[in-house]
Amino acid sequence: MEGAGHLGFDLTPLLQDGNLPTVETLSQAVSKLDAQIEANAKGIDVAVAEIMRMINELPNSKACESAEQSVEFLNASNLLDKSSCFDSDSSHIQFLLKHVQKHLDNHPNSEERVLDSLMQFSSGEGLILPVFSTAPGHHTLTDSLASLNTVVDATEVAIQQQWDEICERLRKCFLEKLSKLPLLVHSPAVRIDGCNRLRYLHSLLSLYPVEYVWRDYKASRSKLFDKCIRDLIPSMGSGSTEVDTVANNYALLCDILIAIIDEDFLVFCTGIFRDVVSTFDAMNELYLDRVSEELISIIEYIHDATLQIPSPGISSPDFPKSKSEQGILASIKGSIKGGSVKSLDALLLSKSQEEVNGCASFSSVFLHSVVKLVIASVKVEQHVLELHNVGTWKPSVYNKDLKSVLKATSVVPLCVQTSIDAFIVHQPTIVDSSGPGAYSDDADRSIHGQLSRWEWRLIFKKLVSDIARSVETTLLEVATATLDAELDAYSAQSTLPMTPICLQLYGGALDIPPQVATSVAVIFTQLEHLLPLVHVGSTGVFYTVRTAFVDAVVLNLKKYLARLQQVCRDVPERSPLTCLYQALASSAFVSAQLRHYEHVLGKPEHRCIFEGLVRQFSEQTDCAQQQLIEYHKTVITTGILHDAEAHDWANTKAFYEGEQCSFSVQMWNLHMQRLQHSLWTTCPPQLSRDVFLSVLHHSLDHFAHRYARVKPSCKRTAQFRCDLTAVLLYTSEFLFYGSQSVEQLLEVAPSHGLVYGVHNLCCSLLSALVIVTSPLHDLYRAFKRGFARVEPGAEAGHASMSRQSTRLEEAPDGRPGHWTSWIRGGLFPMHCSRISQMQTTNAVYCLVKLLDCQPEPNWSLVIQVLLAKLYTFPIMILTLPSEQLLSQENKTVAVATCSGILCDAAVCQRLHTECDNLYLPFMRVLMHCEHVPDAIAKVAEPVIDRNNLWIIFDADIIPARLDPTPPFLQAIYTLMEPFFLSVIEPGFCAVFGKTTAADTAAPDFSAAFLELPCGCPSNFKTVKGRDSGKDVLHVAIEGILSSMAMNIIAVPMSLSLMFVHFQHLLQAHIQQPAHDCVGLQIVAGGLHYYIQDPSNAERLLGVKLRPAQHEKLRTLANCIYQLIISNPSSIKPRRPSEEVAQGFLLTRKDFLKIQITTVKDYFTSLSMPKTYQFQDSPQEFTDQLSSGLASKIMQTSSGYDSMYQIYSLIKNNVAWIRSNLDIPLLLQSWDQVDTIQAFSGSTAAAAQPQQKSFNPLRMIDCVAGEEFDQEAMVNFPFDWPRLLQADLGLSEVAMRGLLFHRPEMQDGAYLDDLEKKPVEVLRAKFEKELVMDTL
Repeated sequence: MEGAGHLGFDLTPLLQDGNLPTVETLSQAVSKLDAQIEANAKGIDVAVAEIMRMINELPNSKACESAEQSVEFLNASNLLDKSSCFDSDSSHIQFLLKHVQKHLDNHPNSEERVLDSLMQFSSGEGLILPVFSTAPGHHTLTDSLASLNTVVDATEVAIQQQWDEICERLRKCFLEKLSKLPLLVHSPAVRIDGCNRLRYLHSLLSLYPVEYVWRDYKASRSKLFDKCIRDLIPSMGSGSTEVDTVANNYALLCDILIAIIDEDFLVFCTGIFRDVVSTFDAMNELYLDRVSEELISIIEYIHDATLQIPSPGISSPDFPKSKSEQGILASIKGSIKGGSVKSLDALLLSKSQEEVNGCASFSSVFLHSVVKLVIASVKVEQHVLELHNVGTWKPSVYNKDLKSVLKATSVVPLCVQTSIDAFIVHQPTIVDSSGPGAYSDDADRSIHGQLSRWEWRLIFKKLVSDIARSVETTLLEVATATLDAELDAYSAQSTLPMTPICLQLYGGALDIPPQVATSVAVIFTQLEHLLPLVHVGSTGVFYTVRTAFVDAVVLNLKKYLARLQQVCRDVPERSPLTCLYQALASSAFVSAQLRHYEHVLGKPEHRCIFEGLVRQFSEQTDCAQQQLIEYHKTVITTGILHDAEAHDWANTKAFYEGEQCSFSVQMWNLHMQRLQHSLWTTCPPQLSRDVFLSVLHHSLDHFAHRYARVKPSCKRTAQFRCDLTAVLLYTSEFLFYGSQSVEQLLEVAPSHGLVYGVHNLCCSLLSALVIVTSPLHDLYRAFKRGFARVEPGAEAGHASMSRQSTRLEEAPDGRPGHWTSWIRGGLFPMHCSRISQMQTTNAVYCLVKLLDCQPEPNWSLVIQVLLAKLYTFPIMILTLPSEQLLSQENKTVAVATCSGILCDAAVCQRLHTECDNLYLPFMRVLMHCEHVPDAIAKVAEPVIDRNNLWIIFDADIIPARLDPTPPFLQAIYTLMEPFFLSVIEPGFCAVFGKTTAADTAAPDFSAAFLELPCGCPSNFKTVKGRDSGKDVLHVAIEGILSSMAMNIIAVPMSLSLMFVHFQHLLQAHIQQPAHDCVGLQIVAGGLHYYIQDPSNAERLLGVKLRPAQHEKLRTLANCIYQLIISNPSSIKPRRPSEEVAQGFLLTRKDFLKIQITTVKDYFTSLSMPKTYQFQDSPQEFTDQLSSGLASKIMQTSSGYDSMYQIYSLIKNNVAWIRSNLDIPLLLQSWDQVDTIQAFSGSTAAAAQPQQKSFNPLRMIDCVAGEEFDQEAMVNFPFDWPRLLQADLGLSEVAMRGLLFHRPEMQDGAYLDDLEKKPVEVLRAKFEKELVMDTL
């Protein structure tokens, strides 16, 4: 059946990255499983038919028609008894056992090899050895009950004693090896000790019954865990500092316990102890009960220590003590019920600091220690629950048909539990498993047995009342102290001290601001620290703590709410506007965090625990937001846009010679830039965008009303045109800050709210600019025959205009966003309502610019930037010289973390670390874009061409030996690391797991006797002169090759398609490739890279290797590469690796051919997709698709880091991207030369929003980050003929109104000879209609 063995494979590597494989990959996996099942069924049928044929050919046999009849005839004829051997000779058995004992004495540490040889000898010769030895140190029940007159065979007793001695020696050896296996808290990528542990246990099971093996294994594990406890948690002493140390050690003990449980869980999954004990009963007996004992001793010590602390009551007569509850909050509730105070709000204003300090509780160090104990206990409990869910299913969905169970129509029986919800993924909180639902009865079938509850919460029962009082007092003290300090700072400086929030929390579904008031930061830092105590208290023992926590939060935050309301009332009379921004950010943060706490803590009794408080802070946020909007509207309307000199439109004197726009317009631009900066650096992202759009919409509405009524004089027409041009240019830049998608820039719809209104107002401003300030002769040509009739351009000199008009008529011009094409034609070409219709450079830069202007990272836009226009952006980056894509040293920025509150230091430090290989994040993200599986192939082709990497496929090159390894190839190896780990694991287990046994000589049983104890000749021969090291390498090679063929389907589909694409291009670049299959060559090179490099091997194994082991790995790596790539006939024994490879070919040549053929057939079966199925999809669908894809990528391992590295790279290179895409400047004069920007390869997190400064002296002369050019503004190159031919969205009534605002059309205007005829014609055509409209 060796030929059929290659059809099988392991599904585990498909799920190693934490996400489901593609449909195509699963389809191929299921097809191979079906093929294997059918092959096995056919093999069974053939074997049964052969047995029936042999039985029918026996003498006196009947013609059996079924297998059942054949077996019955075989049993009835006693044929097996007649053909059996003679009874064994006892002396021969004793001789054999003495030979084994002698070998054990002469060869120390050869026990494992002896047992292997015994089993091979027994199985090869059909010799039945004693299956089990008697229990060590015990007599059998038969011996104790035997009669005194029973005659015992001395030879049998001697044989049994000899066998018992051998088994006892083997038992001690295997138990010693089990005890010496290293305990790894952080599991390495490749675990070889797991293979050793199972091998030692299987060896013991071959010698003793499972009950005795479990007894020994349990004793060994208990001894190991007791040693860990003794090392970490000594006997309790005195002093609170020691309690904190013990709590820290208890957390370390729980981490070790999780590692031990994982090791045991792998053992129990094999089912070897299933008949003796269930998995979780064993865990409770071995570990959890022992941990409970240590936890009880710690809690008892804390309880005894708290009894020594005096606990004075509340002395104030206004706070009668409640009978049902304890603590200061209980007293407050009693006061409200008793009528001494009318409401909680009134109580907050009257409560004094002395009353807060009147409540005493145990030491705060004890409280912090209790938090650590709870977190560690919940961590263990949650881990055990997750292990239980691995093998749990619901009977109602169990599918009895195992064949094709993985197909789409089948129901997967295993329960899948998400680790954390999207709302709480950013918080360093724990997952609750305390409630009744933690051990649900819905999933009541498990391969590991029933999960019994670990009642660790009951241990804290003695301390619950003390913990509740301490939580109340701690929160009240912290809040009072920080609010008093904030009040002092506010009174002295008229501003609120602010603290940044962790960069990774900014924005998101909760709309977290970049900074909050320091008092809020301190309060919520304390709340986050105490949240684990509350989280485990949904029911049961900790419910009192939960109630105290909720009451304390309500009490403190109501007091802070009153403070925020007062701050908002002080603006702007007594406090600067900055305080309003700060109050808005703080109230929004509190509201978001309370909603988060409601989600984390659940909704007991179907009501929100902070419902009233959330509503009050939400209302405060809305009020502050509206106050901010109204303030800016008032300032803009009554102050900034008021300029008597510039707005004297009837003045016959030009404003600054017509070379300057109004100062009010420039100040409005400065004000809007300052508003955007203040919002982006202080307030939540979504709220900031709403405020900015509201103010922008109001400003444009004011401009539209003003300039629609203006009748400028002839000298003021240039100012009129310059003002509107400046407003439209400014707004085209502001729209990037107010829009969330490209659709809002190009194909805006009424559903987009204020953005749609902004576009409409800009269209109105453009219409006023065109009708009032366009040259008179162009206006005359366009409207001399009326509003509805457009001049076809019959004049010879306007043939080009006629052709352009024809094109305009073919495409819709009435879309609200068309004005951007007239103002910024270099970025928004005409008639482009979708990103797919734009030029490649414009589309890419538009997406990059939009992403850069967002107040928070927009992951959907990151995906769109990567995929836009056939992957232009990643190709542009990755085709740069390799030196620019590699970090010189893997260093972090000056600050290891962002120093913000609620910061996850590990994640934050990764965000501040430079990426050492820029190929990796781009390829990792593209690899997960399953709807475009050819993305990596299309990006990799120009990268390989530009860097001349086709040489790695040459026959004379071994890629892994290139120094250094090309970074692009190294990125491919990194992406395939899960596949390589699953392939090399059996090889590493063979090399490092059986080294001792392989290096020890095996006993020569053929030299002991010439015939077997039953009288049959011995056919078992021990091979002489074989190198045991080569035997080990042969086993490793066979395991690696077999695993390669089985797991090849686990190679990501996008990478497999890239190999197929390279295969088609290879002949054009390489004359003599190393192999005719590129995918197989990459696999061989990757295996060589991971096996032969000592640093890689030590990183994967988690141990330090000796030089001899390094040499063995190098030999193994060379053998694997030669066997896969080289022609078998070309391998000559010139080097050690070639000798091993040639020796393997002598015995396993057919096996090697089957494995290589399997891999080649897999790659041959793939083909590149012909078209992109979502190429012409609407932009709204593209946004949704990109958003879902980004969410999926960020949930994978390293997905979030890769996305953030790409985002930071884009943010750090916006100017470089613009210059390389040849995007024109917003205002570029004829003599201005665009500066070539330098590329920055930094991928560390960009500066936080609150760290950016605003320089008004510089920004007043800037637009879109460029220098403000008044001359370019005045001489803006409008295409007047085309503008007048276009659909500006004007009605005929509005057009006539604007027409008579022109200086030439006003009464008493001075006209020269060239102007008289156009004016007369236009007046004759529109004046009568204007009068009728007026009437």
